Amino acid sequence: MKFLYKAKNGKGDVVTGTVQAKNEFEAEKILFDNKLIAMDIIAERSFDFSSYFKFKPSIKDRAIFARQLATMVGAGLTLSKSVSVAAANARNEQLKEVYYSVYKDIEEGKSFSAALSSHPEVFDRVFVSVAKAAETTGNLDTVLGQTADRLETDNDFSSKIKGALYYPAFILLALIGIGIYMLVKIIPQLKTLFDSAGSQLPWATRALISLSSYIQEKWWIVLVVVVAVVFAIRVWLISEAGAKITSIWLLTLPGVKDLVLGIYMTRFARIMEMLIKSGVPLLDALKIISSTINNMVLEEEINNMVVEVERGVPLSTPMQRNEYFPKFIGQMVAVGEQTGKLDQILAKVAEYYENESATRIKSISSLIEPIILVIVGAGVAFLIFAVLVPIYSLAQIQ
Repeated sequence: MKFLYKAKNGKGDVVTGTVQAKNEFEAEKILFDNKLIAMDIIAERSFDFSSYFKFKPSIKDRAIFARQLATMVGAGLTLSKSVSVAAANARNEQLKEVYYSVYKDIEEGKSFSAALSSHPEVFDRVFVSVAKAAETTGNLDTVLGQTADRLETDNDFSSKIKGALYYPAFILLALIGIGIYMLVKIIPQLKTLFDSAGSQLPWATRALISLSSYIQEKWWIVLVVVVAVVFAIRVWLISEAGAKITSIWLLTLPGVKDLVLGIYMTRFARIMEMLIKSGVPLLDALKIISSTINNMVLEEEINNMVVEVERGVPLSTPMQRNEYFPKFIGQMVAVGEQTGKLDQILAKVAEYYENESATRIKSISSLIEPIILVIVGAGVAFLIFAVLVPIYSLAQIQ
């Protein structure tokens, strides 16, 4: 992978550039070997076709792994033995292979965090950084337990969001399926009937018949176009331009921005709380969050906060001035800085935004249902007008 870096050289000057490495930790090591102290390392965005076929574990998988290790290490098992037991009980071969690779690296003398960093597709930067902090403090079981708690909370929150989308997604897929069945099976049969009658058909019926004929004759063109459009959208979304526009759109679109911002604030507070509680320095925690927030606008804003914090400015100061971060979270961070309980304050903030987001999701879900009913009703009305009315007219003529 190619990484963009900002670092200090031996003279104290800030330099920027790119470096090729397997992961961020290896990139940092390469910079260190070249007498550069890394200040910020960001993976360069690029489209990788092979990413479509790579194994992507769920949040639940990481939560189970962290919980298993926390339990076994807390019970007195060695770390390598705990990882081997987790590997033996992995739910699929891909995870088993990754866990055994981590086990072998530990047995060969690598640190736990270094072993995890070799598998960025499974263990993100947050997980690796927490493990590194735990190694420094020596309370691996406690930190892994806290990590499991955070991942389980994230999984529950993600499940709520997905659950709210299941119903409209199912109805939409059902409508598409019924429409395709009508065009491929029903309309061709009715076309024969209408042709034999020779009567003038409504515009809707003629449109359906033309669309049905085109799909039957050139279905492969339709399939290629659909696949190409989906693929092009996917490529654009993960490109730098697409990601930037999508990030701006999510944070500014009326009716959506409040929900999206609440979800991002939940993630920000949860990760920040866990990193600080694990012993990760504030500046490092902010840099980690900026690279895992999955929104380019917020990533830039957090990086700007890093610059000010490096100058000695309290985090709450730039946060309260920022247009994307709600005033509430900046005020709460200020309280945490004054009391020395920033991690506890952030836990309360995360809980607040999680509950608020869940309420908004329920409200949006309740609004989506009548909209779907209207769409279904419109579809049924169109089919009645396009199919049943001509049939009824033919029946009257006969």
